[in-house]
Amino acid sequence: MSGRFTEVKKRFRGMFQALREVNSLIYEADKILMCVVLAETIVHSFVMLATFLGASMFLSQIGQLTPTLTIVLLVAAYYIISEILTASVGAFKEKHLYIFNRRIGDVIDKRTVEMMTALDVGQLQSPEFHNIRILAERRGVSAPLRVWQFETMLIGSLIGLVVGIVTLVSINILIVAPVIFVASSQIAYQWFSQAYMRKVEEEEAFIRLKQGYTFWEMTSWEFGFQMHLTGYMPILRVRYFDRTLEIYNNAVRVASYKFRWSTLVGGIVVIGHAGFWLIFGIDVLHGSYTLLEIGAVLGGFHLVSNATRDSGVSTAQLDHSTRDYGYLAEFHRTKPMLDESMASAVTLEKTPVLEVSNATFMYPGSSQEALKGCTLRFEAGEKIAFIGKNGSGKTTFAQLIAKVYLATSGDVLVDGTSIRTITQKSWIEQFLYIKPPTRVPELTLREVFTAVEPEEVDEARLQKALEYAGAKDIIDEMPDGLDTQLGQHWPGGRDVSSGQYQRFALVLAFYRLLHPSVRMAIFDEAMAHCDLETKGRFYPLVAGETGDFADKTIITILHDQQFVPKFGRIVEFEEGLIKRDLKNQVIALASP
Repeated sequence: MSGRFTEVKKRFRGMFQALREVNSLIYEADKILMCVVLAETIVHSFVMLATFLGASMFLSQIGQLTPTLTIVLLVAAYYIISEILTASVGAFKEKHLYIFNRRIGDVIDKRTVEMMTALDVGQLQSPEFHNIRILAERRGVSAPLRVWQFETMLIGSLIGLVVGIVTLVSINILIVAPVIFVASSQIAYQWFSQAYMRKVEEEEAFIRLKQGYTFWEMTSWEFGFQMHLTGYMPILRVRYFDRTLEIYNNAVRVASYKFRWSTLVGGIVVIGHAGFWLIFGIDVLHGSYTLLEIGAVLGGFHLVSNATRDSGVSTAQLDHSTRDYGYLAEFHRTKPMLDESMASAVTLEKTPVLEVSNATFMYPGSSQEALKGCTLRFEAGEKIAFIGKNGSGKTTFAQLIAKVYLATSGDVLVDGTSIRTITQKSWIEQFLYIKPPTRVPELTLREVFTAVEPEEVDEARLQKALEYAGAKDIIDEMPDGLDTQLGQHWPGGRDVSSGQYQRFALVLAFYRLLHPSVRMAIFDEAMAHCDLETKGRFYPLVAGETGDFADKTIITILHDQQFVPKFGRIVEFEEGLIKRDLKNQVIALASP
């Protein structure tokens, strides 16, 4: 029992925390509309009661009316005035609602962009981060508006409930009993049914995640085409519908649960309402109430009835929506993987000496060592080839040098200074890390090749980068040259092949590497999908001891054995260890 109480207490604490955050977000989006909606919500309950009282006072001046006619006229007056109020306030709310929704979306997008740009590279590759990102996109983004709507509904319903019950108690305490009986059953039903639904949804969250991935693999631009060509579509289709069936079965469970309890609660509501009208009707026939008291009772009853329904729905949905908001909040609270509290920005005056000292590394969440006590020293301007089987540790070692991750034990030294004391942002501004791209941003080619605004482009450096990447012939074929828009769905946009994407990535790489501030580069299997001509042009450039890159340290990870002898130094990895470190004289003997 104490465990259950603790869980409920924790849940309410989380709900109130979510409400504080959402209210802050809503206030930032549109503080005026926020105040108007709150005021309308609070005033609406009192207007409902005042309608009945005012109508009663008016009817009392008309003359003798039958009880039935009195009640009919009171109810009619209530609905007319209620509709007038709803229409007038609703028109204002409708006018601002679209903009309000957009502003909330803009605030969320702003926070998301700020958070994403502040994250380090390692966190962006984390599976846990991507899982919470997907949940935030699918369930969390819409949650703030739902939280706000149900919060205002709850505020209004609680005020209405209190005002209605106080009004009824002040006239006849007996008629309050069936009303409270009905109210309690409806609120309990809504709360427990939503809790049950939430439990089922949390059980199937992983199923929905897998279903979403499968759907993405079947239909996305990146994978759909490949899945058709490689014959995966039939098995993916089976997996998708298997998961759809699991979700459907869960829906059947929820529907059966709600049917049982809604039938029971419906019976309670009928009995409670019958009890109220029986007591009230007998009192009216006996002339126990004045017209004003009849209006007050009807107003109080309507307040309690509406408030009961709304409070039950809003409480349950508020719990549901704040849990969904939790995904968005957790996503926005994501912190960088690297602790850089003791790090500072560094500007290198020259290409540094790099030393990896007894580095061991395990990926987050893994208990297996990807690197095992590796030690290497790279002099300024060296050209090194990393070779070895897939999974031997080449990329992991390179990512420690690039400070994508920090070594679990050991260290990376930059001119004798620990890389832990250098911020990742300042390091990668002077360090180029290139992997084979699956696609490039849909910008103009000039922007794709330089990653800066057109007026900031160094045209001479760009032309040299195009020459080194062998991309000039591609540009000549484009209708607008460097101003061609990538992406076929853009007006005048063009699409390109995967091999051309590779060359475009190389243009950006060489454009950056030609900048004096970039001192080092890692090309991680950059030629994985390139033709022999491109490889024949690329490897001599990055392995050469003379030319534009002579003073820059370049590490190239490759599997093209025929080009390995072009490098002045070769490091071979095997099972997380450095198997061989071959110098110039050894290569000279081994080369044809």
